[in-house]
Amino acid sequence: VWKNGKASEEQDLSNAYNNSLKIANNKNLKSIAFQCISTGIYGYPFISAYEIDISNVISFLEKENISVEKIYFVISII
Repeated sequence: VWKNGKASEEQDLSNAYNNSLKIANNKNLKSIAFQCISTGIYGYPFISAYEIDISNVISFLEKENISVEKIYFVISII
């Protein structure tokens, strides 16, 4: 939940993406899709969430050897 960036929201969001990639890898998945987590009713600013999404996935891929071959970023603006 977005609380004006004062309650470790960025770290929580980063953990959500990293944990998702770890689970996908542990299950030997070949693909995974991400939406911008928490940007709906939880109010996280869309651009900030998207930047965290992309940067965390890239950082994770640079550090880990994983089974995932395709990563999809689903962007929906209502």
